[in-house]
Amino acid sequence: AAFTSENPNTCVGTTITLKDLTISDTSLVDTKWIIDGITYTDKEPSFFATKVGTVQVLLIQENVLGCKDTLDSYTLVIGDSIRPTDPEILRVTVNTNDEIQLDYKQSTNLDFKEYIIYREGTTGFNLLAAEKNNRKTSYFSNGNQTLGRSYCFKLEEKNTCGLLSDTFTDLRHCTIEIEAVGDTNKNIVTWNRYEGWNTVSVYNIYRKELNNPSVMQQIGTVSGDSNSYVDSILYCNIDYSYKVEGIEENGNLQTSWSDTANATPIWLYTPPSNTLVRATVEQDIEILIEWDSVAKSIIPISQYNLLKSWNGKDYTLLYEGSNTEFKFVDKKALVDDRSYFYQTYAIDECNDTSDIWNYGKTILLQADTSADQRPHLEWSHYMGWTEDISYYAVEIKNPDGSFMEIANFPYQDTIFTDYITNLNQRPNYCYRIVAYKEIVNNKPQIISVSNEDCSPVRSKIYYPNAFTPNADKINDFYVTPSEYIKDYEISIYNRWGEKVFQTTDISKHWDGNYLGEAAQQDAYAVIVVTTGVDLVRRVHQGTITLIR
Repeated sequence: AAFTSENPNTCVGTTITLKDLTISDTSLVDTKWIIDGITYTDKEPSFFATKVGTVQVLLIQENVLGCKDTLDSYTLVIGDSIRPTDPEILRVTVNTNDEIQLDYKQSTNLDFKEYIIYREGTTGFNLLAAEKNNRKTSYFSNGNQTLGRSYCFKLEEKNTCGLLSDTFTDLRHCTIEIEAVGDTNKNIVTWNRYEGWNTVSVYNIYRKELNNPSVMQQIGTVSGDSNSYVDSILYCNIDYSYKVEGIEENGNLQTSWSDTANATPIWLYTPPSNTLVRATVEQDIEILIEWDSVAKSIIPISQYNLLKSWNGKDYTLLYEGSNTEFKFVDKKALVDDRSYFYQTYAIDECNDTSDIWNYGKTILLQADTSADQRPHLEWSHYMGWTEDISYYAVEIKNPDGSFMEIANFPYQDTIFTDYITNLNQRPNYCYRIVAYKEIVNNKPQIISVSNEDCSPVRSKIYYPNAFTPNADKINDFYVTPSEYIKDYEISIYNRWGEKVFQTTDISKHWDGNYLGEAAQQDAYAVIVVTTGVDLVRRVHQGTITLIR
């Protein structure tokens, strides 16, 4: 058993005729309808619809063989003759760059027949689709070009009476269409505001690197009345992709996503400069260069480079270091021949290069002898510190290889003649200069050391042939005047071959006594063996006269 209504629309206040559609291979002898509890025997009964709602219809048929067929209770919906209430769109949202999702509330009208979906075109709203399933409350529109425009939708409901909700008063909902453009060290993101909700609470801005498979990350939030965002927290001249999420305020608390927009910033960034802390000679054969790190760079630093010059003008790349290395030892430096200039700069992960803040120029010391045969020093200024040099210290090398300060001077002085150091019994007259940087804000003391250089001294010694130990304080001791003698030994013998005096200390002299008593006036044999700082060895054998 089967049937349909001959009326295209079933409306209250109209007569509705039902048509039997049953097909049987035998003759039917009996047909009975039960419509809303009333029995009809007509093949195509008619009844007058008096109320909106559902009418239960039951069709029972019997053929000549006594077989009965019953169409189980069928609900016929009677529509209202008044337009249905407007359906409520919850949101439109862009799923992909060509798919838009339309969500709406399920109809509660008893006479629901179908949803009618419209999309706005160049000449107005055009029918897009019809959905007869009352419980299906999402529609997916494909083939859109969301990258270039916003799309607006309307929704109508048709009842079983054939009446539509008001097309012209239905509130339209429009997607968010986003644009992005690169600017100097930033991307500017703009969009049209969501249309359809009473108010928008906020817009959330999302971003990802275009060629990175990572998901979008939220980077900012603006108020619901805004339609732009400046993204300045960028990383190099990378291509970025953006989306905007609108959040409904109050109401149904819906969300709507925009399409995507791509932009590349015009990257113009110079990292902050780092400082060359010092350049200092080490062990008289190499130069240690130290620098500090860059502070507060927007982009992380990837490496520090070091430049070298011998004239302060023509620099060449000496070293490419990591971002965790802050010193380098230049082993290819002729520290006794010239000063060297060094500069450092930073490179960040975007390959941006910092400006060069300062430089470091090593101290070159040159040692000679003065006209009166004293060690004479001249040195070049240390240069490159942003603060002044506090002072220069002159240090002499001890026999054990350590250094001892013997004088210091204001930073303007670069000349020193050594009248302080004893001229005998030292292995050498080697010096170095130490520059002390001005201490600022209680920072640690920084120094720069020069090369070592030795004064080219010439040893001398004189051998007097007499002395008068008579306590008149004139020539009371036998003294061998000398300069730059490092090894010394003197032995004195009387005419009987007895050793009356011996010492290896050039500062000690024979006072004319032997075994606690004054030696007699006489001639004495003397042997003096010396080695000079210049390595000249002398052996003197002679006679001295003790006169009383």
